[in-house]
Amino acid sequence: MSNQLHTQAQKICDEYIKHFPMRKIWISEKFGKRISCIASKGRELFTKPHKINLTERFIIFIEDQETHSKKVSQQEKQFLQKLFDTYIRESKTS
Repeated sequence: MSNQLHTQAQKICDEYIKHFPMRKIWISEKFGKRISCIASKGRELFTKPHKINLTERFIIFIEDQETHSKKVSQQEKQFLQKLFDTYIRESKTS
């Protein structure tokens, strides 16, 4: 994992927590069957996380007090996708 990838992933986590302070987020990179955490932020809630596949390579996990009883909204997924596109995909083109 490159330092640039870690830095960009941490920016996504920071931005997400600004909007959803009572949650925990972590961004992971998939290598075959192995999933490795790149960056995370938020308070540990010890609840089952909701898994969002952004691409074949990147996965985001969200913990929330209510995650076990509801899914992450479509708006929230779009927000995360926009952050990902801004920080990760744009950094690859620069």
